[in-house]
Amino acid sequence: MELSICMMVKDEEKNLDRCLKSLMPIMEEINSELIIVDTGSTDGTVEIAKKYTDNLYFHKWNNDFSAMRNITIDYAKGKWILIIDADEEIEDASEINFFLKSEYKNEYKSAMVSVKNITNVDSGRYGMLSSLRLFLNDGYFKYQGRVHNMPLYKTPTLSLGTVFIHYGYIETDNELMEKKFLRTSKLLIEELKKDPENIYYNYQLAASYAMHKDYDKALEQMKETYKLINDKKLDKKNYVQIYYEMSTYYYFAGDSTKYEIIQSICKEGIELEEEYIDLYFLLGKISIFINNYIQAEDNYNKYLELLGDYENLSIYKNVTLKLYTLDKVEEAYYDLAFIHYRTQNYEVCLEYLQKLNSNAYIQKAFELIVNTYIYLEKYAELKEYYNKYILDLDIDLSRTFYEHLEIAISNLNEEKAIAIMSVFSKDRNTYSFLSKVRVDFKNNKQDLGQIVNEFIEVLDFNNQPDYFGDLIYYKLKLKEEFSDLLSNISENTITRYLSYICKKYDDFCDVVQIYLNSTVHSKDNFSVIRFNKLLRKYILILNSENKEVFNINFEEYVNEGVNYINIIYNSYVIENEMIYDVKNEEDAFFIFISKANEIKNYDEKGYIRHLRKALAIYPCMKLGIEILLEELKNKTSNVNNEFEKYKKQIKNAIKDFIERNELDNAEALISEYESIVNNDIELILFKSQISIKRLKI
Repeated sequence: MELSICMMVKDEEKNLDRCLKSLMPIMEEINSELIIVDTGSTDGTVEIAKKYTDNLYFHKWNNDFSAMRNITIDYAKGKWILIIDADEEIEDASEINFFLKSEYKNEYKSAMVSVKNITNVDSGRYGMLSSLRLFLNDGYFKYQGRVHNMPLYKTPTLSLGTVFIHYGYIETDNELMEKKFLRTSKLLIEELKKDPENIYYNYQLAASYAMHKDYDKALEQMKETYKLINDKKLDKKNYVQIYYEMSTYYYFAGDSTKYEIIQSICKEGIELEEEYIDLYFLLGKISIFINNYIQAEDNYNKYLELLGDYENLSIYKNVTLKLYTLDKVEEAYYDLAFIHYRTQNYEVCLEYLQKLNSNAYIQKAFELIVNTYIYLEKYAELKEYYNKYILDLDIDLSRTFYEHLEIAISNLNEEKAIAIMSVFSKDRNTYSFLSKVRVDFKNNKQDLGQIVNEFIEVLDFNNQPDYFGDLIYYKLKLKEEFSDLLSNISENTITRYLSYICKKYDDFCDVVQIYLNSTVHSKDNFSVIRFNKLLRKYILILNSENKEVFNINFEEYVNEGVNYINIIYNSYVIENEMIYDVKNEEDAFFIFISKANEIKNYDEKGYIRHLRKALAIYPCMKLGIEILLEELKNKTSNVNNEFEKYKKQIKNAIKDFIERNELDNAEALISEYESIVNNDIELILFKSQISIKRLKI
């Protein structure tokens, strides 16, 4: 028997089948056996294992990883032993097969592989370390250490190019991470009670806290590990792996002086291991945070240099050193692009931007990409970049690119903006068409209104970005009625576009006012009522202190709003003032205004009460309500003045009747007057005069 593949498993139905399938290329070429020791599975693990091997054994878990691994080794009959876990798979077994079939295997006692620890499946993030996995079955090889077991093996050791992909620490799998943390930390704490100065266990407990994102505890535990190494005067080079991890714990723990401390830790680690790739990467990152761009560039360049020669470095064979930044080359490119962008070295910035290949980093770099090409006035090249890297990607990514382009264009002078729009107007997509319309508007193209109409009719306007509001602005500017074109667009969407126009164009209010004043609007068309209401609302809100603007627009706004709610709501909702069942405060405002108008001519107090309710729910129309109350006050004052004139005329007539001894006429007029006014002192005098005259007669 050439090879024994040894595994211990427990509740691994999620991973086991994938792992065992990856072993088939070895078992088909090499005379081998598969040994699986189950330590108490309660899921479908055993059933899966039985499909692949008869060498299935059962041993109760005893909280000792090394002891359980050594049980699997005891069953091995092969000349060589391969160790693999159920949450791993072999990416390509060809080198293992070649080694076991070759004569030069006799020159070695052990071999290591690379383990790619996937930490985030979606982003592809991973760490990499070398791990001893292939051992001569000579009776010497075994594992030691209750937790995070380490192999006891003989050399010489060969480095194979084989990669094991490990899925055991997926950070997005909260249940898995919690389970592993509780299990591992408990064992480590128990071991440290027996041996508090065990450096390996202190280090592993710090790593467990970090895995659980307890960075304050992780940092304190790693400081203790570092102190033990110093106190015992041990060779720090043998423990160089603590430097990157301690640095990252400082970073996530939030120490206010962390950048200076992290730099010091990284530099000390590099003095011990000049090939420590991770530390150069971290120094580059930290240097950006403190705006030391020269130092950042130097460290990133060193990182990239070492990464390019990684498999020839001595640390490649270092089984104690786990590397976390081998997958961060694009992040380094992005940061280098950022450095040169901030230092206005745009040509070099562009070189690094063009090295980005992943969608995630291309999207992250959109602002840099757009602005760098624009600063260099390479508009056609920017369009080429879009066509090459973005055009065929999902629509959301394209939209994000255009949003950054829009931001950049908004900060340019008109000449440059039009030049960019002209470049982007050549394709057959919605943004290209918008760009073409913008250029045509600038050039006063005669049939622009009809072109915009046709575009709006076929465009799904409800799902376009804000900047498509330019089309509405152009129609307003052309003073062409187009409310019906917006009939299938939600009010919220129209509001979104109007907000964009309002922010972008200084003449917004003037353009809208001219449109409303110069365009013939149907009073019965719902689309017209809705759109005009929205337009007037913006004018009023933007001129909340301008009484002249309110005098011109508020009455029409109220009329349109009342018509609007009468169309979209049942009369029961309006009559019963069910304001909490309408879609927004503005509609509730119109309900109160509608009720106020109904009682305006006969219930002054009720009218005022409803106006106050309207103001309370929609305070942005404060000036409009004040105008209505002022009108009421003026009307009341005029009525009072007229009434006083009327009273005076009646009294003069009564007086004339008395003087002419037309007493019956005087009494009739007094009776009529008393029906209007009670307790008037002059009436008492008039009655006395009439009584005296009748006595004389």
